[in-house]
Amino acid sequence: MLKRELILFLVLGLWGIQWNVFADETVNINTADAETLVERLAGIDKRQADRIVRSRPFRSVDDLRLFGICQTWIDENRHLMTVGETEYVSEPEYVDEPEYVSEPGLVNINTADAETLVRGLAIDDRQADRIVQYRMENGRFESVDDLYQVLGIHKSWLNRNRHLITVGFVDVGVMPTHGLVNINTADVPTLVRKLAIANKQADEIVRYRMKNGRFESVDDLYQVLGIHKSWLNRNRHLITVGEYVRDYPRKFKPVKPTSVPTPTIELVNINTADAETLDARLNDTDNEKAGRIVRSRMRDGFFKSVGDLYRVPGISESWLNRNRHLITMGKYESK
Repeated sequence: MLKRELILFLVLGLWGIQWNVFADETVNINTADAETLVERLAGIDKRQADRIVRSRPFRSVDDLRLFGICQTWIDENRHLMTVGETEYVSEPEYVDEPEYVSEPGLVNINTADAETLVRGLAIDDRQADRIVQYRMENGRFESVDDLYQVLGIHKSWLNRNRHLITVGFVDVGVMPTHGLVNINTADVPTLVRKLAIANKQADEIVRYRMKNGRFESVDDLYQVLGIHKSWLNRNRHLITVGEYVRDYPRKFKPVKPTSVPTPTIELVNINTADAETLDARLNDTDNEKAGRIVRSRMRDGFFKSVGDLYRVPGISESWLNRNRHLITMGKYESK
């Protein structure tokens, strides 16, 4: 009887040791199959295990959240999971900044200061300051249409002045693309392997590219179904669209101009111009309003600042804002 109990005790002891070793062994979620995941991880079914297998590789256990696995389950099973020693593409080192060059005769909204914008695009100081501020906060304008994002820039104005504006073009070959994932050429397996996305997301990227043409910038991925801003911000350094010259014909070789003339607007001197000139050169000005300006000048003396025009009957703040960039007082302007 004693011998039987001793044997039973030894068997149970050995079984307990094996169970503890098995329980403490972690599961590599980058290599384990679905059956192993179901068997070794608590609270997971076959459907969730298949989703994990389709979505790998993972850089960390927390990446499971990106593919529909709830945080509570991850925290409960974190001690049982590992991602192993999977190698991933590291962030490239940029040895130089891209050079942006302007076409002659146009205003480059990526390099022009506020004064140049006012002079070249016939906008007021406030709009020019907003363009410069937007550029400083959000980075360079990728296309002329990005000006729609600037407060106070309207479609009608942009359509009238589009021919005067450029965003420059990139001197290609400056930024290295070795080791990056080219979303314009990569197939589905490459996207899944290098960007740690699901097959469905990779399919959407390729499908979007085939339907709409090449991606012109990394931010174009926002247009793809299932691509979120948080994911793109984490993986931006791994992605490239390849060598592409924007806003410049491919058949021409970019040539850096020696000088970039800026279109200028001839100002109207309200202290010397007659009524006919004022009527022809100023916005929303008729003969009657121009005559009032001339009579006020003759009666009250020369204008020393733009604000002096408020003394003229019929001159409103909105009219003055529309014409401020066209007006000068000449030598009588107050310092």
